[in-house]
Amino acid sequence: LGLFNLVPIPPLDGSHVLENLLPLRAAQKYREFGRYGAMIILGIVILDNFAHTGILSRVLIGPMKYLAHLFSGINLIFFQVSTSSEAKASNRPVYGVRILI
Repeated sequence: LGLFNLVPIPPLDGSHVLENLLPLRAAQKYREFGRYGAMIILGIVILDNFAHTGILSRVLIGPMKYLAHLFSGINLIFFQVSTSSEAKASNRPVYGVRILI
């Protein structure tokens, strides 16, 4: 959930981080774009759930693995995260973590 909050789409916190990194004119345009942010997020979540595109998992799985390794010290080579395309091919649950040890 913390990583999802850092996605740079308004009203999420990542949009504030990106806004502060942009030049002033670009930041103003980005702020104007912010009124559509909630609709964009809703559209992405609906598209991901109903069309099984795997957008959210592709964006979030890499950073999740990195942070889990950084904070826990567990080598995540032993973990396999199922995405929707892998699950369809192997008749497994759409999302889940399987321990390979």
